[in-house]
Amino acid sequence: MADSQPSLTHRVAKGASWMVLMRFSIRSIGIVSTLILARLLVPEDFGVVAIATLILGVVEIIGQFGFETAIIRDMKAERPDYDTAWTMKILRGVVVGSILAGSGPFVAAFFGDPRVENVMYVLAAASFLDSVQNIGVVDFRKNIQMHREFNFRVWRKVVSFVVTIVLAFVMKSYWALVFGIFADRATGLVASYMMSKYRPRLTLVRWRKLLGFSVWVLVHNVLWYARENVGRAIIGRILDSASLGVYSVAKELAQLPTSELVLPIQAALVPGYARIVNNPSALASAYVRTFSTVLMIAAPAGIGLALLAEPFVLTVLGASWESAVPVLQILAFHGTMQVSYASAGGVLLSLGKPRILVYLSLSALTYGIPMMIFGTQWYGLEGAAWAMVVMTAINGPITAFIVSKTIKVRYGTLAVSIWRTIVSLAAMSGVVLLLLRYWPDLPVLNHPVVQLLAGAAAGAITYVVIHLGLWWLCGRPRSAEAEVLRLAGHYLPARFRLAE
Repeated sequence: MADSQPSLTHRVAKGASWMVLMRFSIRSIGIVSTLILARLLVPEDFGVVAIATLILGVVEIIGQFGFETAIIRDMKAERPDYDTAWTMKILRGVVVGSILAGSGPFVAAFFGDPRVENVMYVLAAASFLDSVQNIGVVDFRKNIQMHREFNFRVWRKVVSFVVTIVLAFVMKSYWALVFGIFADRATGLVASYMMSKYRPRLTLVRWRKLLGFSVWVLVHNVLWYARENVGRAIIGRILDSASLGVYSVAKELAQLPTSELVLPIQAALVPGYARIVNNPSALASAYVRTFSTVLMIAAPAGIGLALLAEPFVLTVLGASWESAVPVLQILAFHGTMQVSYASAGGVLLSLGKPRILVYLSLSALTYGIPMMIFGTQWYGLEGAAWAMVVMTAINGPITAFIVSKTIKVRYGTLAVSIWRTIVSLAAMSGVVLLLLRYWPDLPVLNHPVVQLLAGAAAGAITYVVIHLGLWWLCGRPRSAEAEVLRLAGHYLPARFRLAE
């Protein structure tokens, strides 16, 4: 193994920080774009594109074989592997593009909007452009060069943003949104060949090897998509569109603190784990370290949102969305429970065992769908949200058990790695709950914005101080705190810095 464990862990942590920054940058550009476009276009324009992108998302997730993931986890991948993956991506692009183009008239007829047909044709072309993208850029993630991945992803988003805004000013039409999506895919295609010197060739010589892994990734992606969206389908069927709207917005907001942290971290974990799969002790140590780090970062964000859901909703959405508060509280707690999947899923993928993830997702759907139907039928939106919590409460420990047995990690080791996080969360929750209890009596805290800022500040300060204090008293071990402080070392007092 070329990389020592400490240096590899540090590289993964640094890569994860780049991925978090990337997600934040892309999300911020998207928010700014939406705010500007909302003043230039009408809701009907967004609706036309939303219909087409919904179909695009469904078709692309079904066709997502995970060829790049197969290359990332295979440290011995050679040119034939890369070239075969690229060729199979092109074939997939032809199929997906054909389905999108062929379904254009039917989608337009189904939704009763003929404008959707031409939009589907453009999105079909955009989808194909994505498939021709240089496979060489996969090395950015494989080699944990996440700063290059950042440049690749963010700059294409910037180009898309500029194209969309300029065309919106000029055309005042939904076509600005459509061509913005096309510009994103086209920029990605050009940038992939500019940023990577690799030049792929057409071949299918390693197709059996790739499909053996990728088919399971495909099935997992489909099941994951179903698991994440089945609630919306059930709520829309049993309740009404207004309830579905409340649930959808609450779910999206609830996932922000965890998904915007966990998903980027997971992207850095697979290549990191793949480098040490043949070193059981190093893999076990890396899993424990990343598990505790992800929980340390994501848990306070999720729990904090659950505690401050009411002032958050009133501040961000307004009083008309107050019914979303209890749903947001439950789903924010659910999002916090899901953080364990980031490290566990990364381990199973790096070990070449995506079929285990398939079985886990399938089992979750098997008992999750009946629970969701029952909860929604009898207890409304809160029942649906609690069904998600119960589903994760069952699936989470099973996943942890399988991974722990696979790489021989004891539960006691995991518990020791997160006890400071648990204590700090308890202290943070206590402080915020005290504020919630007494701020009605304090005139200065009567406004939701002030309540949100005060609660967030008090909770964050309490969590950080308690966490660092406990870590300091424990002798500053090389733990999750150490990795975070090492990355931020240049901005912290010298006494908190770690020796390299």
